[in-house]
Amino acid sequence: MKTRPLSQKESQLEKKFVAMVQSRGGLARKFVSPNKRGVPDRIVVWPKGHIHFVELKTHNGKLGKLQISEQKKLTERGCTVFNLYGLQDIQQYITNVAKTVLVEKVAA
Repeated sequence: MKTRPLSQKESQLEKKFVAMVQSRGGLARKFVSPNKRGVPDRIVVWPKGHIHFVELKTHNGKLGKLQISEQKKLTERGCTVFNLYGLQDIQQYITNVAKTVLVEKVAA
């Protein structure tokens, strides 16, 4: 009898990630940069102009050297980059965004 793998494929995680982002009013666009490898998987645009670059990996996935280099270039320019490993990280990211980015600040 085959046992079920502990982690899902990246493509399955991406589908779930996109659905979760959309359910919270965000856009999760596939980031494709011709002739430039190592760019994050998704550009996520949240309400009020919050933009995140997101790299999705399986639970035991690893960043490559090009990915690390590209992320450094983005963060050096003030961009927000997240590396999410598996469904639990995705759920935590969505929860944190809901608590911070999507919450309206109430003026005192």
